Amino acid sequence: MKATRRHELQQNSLDAELGKGVNWIKTHGARTLWATVAVVAIGLVVFSFFNSAWVKKEQIRAKYFNTVGRPGGIVKDEMLETLLELTEQTTIKSIAADSCVEVANVYFQRMRLAEDAQQRSDFQLQAKEYYNKAIQEFPNQPLAAAKAHFGLAILAENRAALAEDPAQRKLAVEAARAEYELVIETKGIQGQAVLDLARMSLESLTALAEPVKMANIPSAENSVEASPAKLGE
Repeated sequence: MKATRRHELQQNSLDAELGKGVNWIKTHGARTLWATVAVVAIGLVVFSFFNSAWVKKEQIRAKYFNTVGRPGGIVKDEMLETLLELTEQTTIKSIAADSCVEVANVYFQRMRLAEDAQQRSDFQLQAKEYYNKAIQEFPNQPLAAAKAHFGLAILAENRAALAEDPAQRKLAVEAARAEYELVIETKGIQGQAVLDLARMSLESLTALAEPVKMANIPSAENSVEASPAKLGE
């Protein structure tokens, strides 16, 4: 008898609790359902955002390496346009900085091959512009900055080699020296080829204090191979 009574009390207690649960669901169920839906929706938005950001970064990397990884030679206009686009993107700043150096190298190469004096001057100014862009706009990219300083040093050496006025030659040599020293002073590039080349080039600058025949200037192909963008490879 007592067992039966105890069982009835337990059953009544269970029914009461279930009733409370049903009433709570009736009262709060819709609100809870919408809250769950909102959490899931937010999760999907966050996932979509980070997934799309990852996809965008991979697309930028692919575009850059597919452009700079092509066989050597004269860079076609469409390749230059791609590099110019990459200099303006803000998703991956290291690629933007490296693209500035690559663009400058293209103009440097075209300067060396130009037959017209005005074209050479224009290409030189464009190369200088993008080397400076890499340095000034991306201060947290030391390797790209070092390569850009190296490129500016090469431009200065070319001016020294072509200068007929000893005073102008001296100024160009000192400009090259200053750029090589900036490469050497750059932190975070230990073990990079640009650092060793800057040291060697700095030691050989004395020879440029004297007139240098055009035939002694490295060929355009060699200059491109020694350009800052290739030094880390």
